[in-house]
Amino acid sequence: MTGEARQRRKLDLGSAKPSGVSQSPTPEKVREISEDAGFTSRQAKPPAKKEKRAVEPVEPPIGRKRPGPRRKGRTEALNLRVTPTVYTAVNEICEARGYGYSEFLDEALEAWKQVHGWEG
Repeated sequence: MTGEARQRRKLDLGSAKPSGVSQSPTPEKVREISEDAGFTSRQAKPPAKKEKRAVEPVEPPIGRKRPGPRRKGRTEALNLRVTPTVYTAVNEICEARGYGYSEFLDEALEAWKQVHGWEG
């Protein structure tokens, strides 16, 4: 075989069927056998009726929560790692004054500029 493709042989079984084996049972026979064996149908059950209930108001969680989002034209992100003490202090100040983190940082930067005489 030097580069020549070998031709496939065609096998024709005609209408030959294996002996002693039925081709396929009728749907009724399948249902009867499956019910006798304890199999159940997978057909969908009708949906259960839902009771309409009045929505009860939910109390906000107790404890510290992060100030909500504010849209003030800020486009840059700043991600910081701080100690738990600094984190707690910043959150307490923001909560007491109604500031977001960026407003707190703006005011802290202005105070730093005044203290150090920076003109940037």
